[in-house]
Amino acid sequence: RGALPVEIRNEKARWLLALLAVSWGEPISIELLVEEFWPGVTSQRGRKNLSHTLVQLREAFAAAGSDVDVMVLRNTAEWRLNPDHLG
Repeated sequence: RGALPVEIRNEKARWLLALLAVSWGEPISIELLVEEFWPGVTSQRGRKNLSHTLVQLREAFAAAGSDVDVMVLRNTAEWRLNPDHLG
């Protein structure tokens, strides 16, 4: 049985995942993500928005029976897609 499709309803969450995908496993700094998706907000507010977007991705992946935390590798400075799951 194949995996269920992941339905990501939030537009920024979809674009965030797309940006990580086109980077093909290369790390993207959190500061760049904040600047790209929430220009003009403080770093603290942008990080909160990024965190909220991750929650939306987790919910979408969980509804499809998957775990986004296996796909997206994160630390305090950067995010990237797990290269073990690319291809």
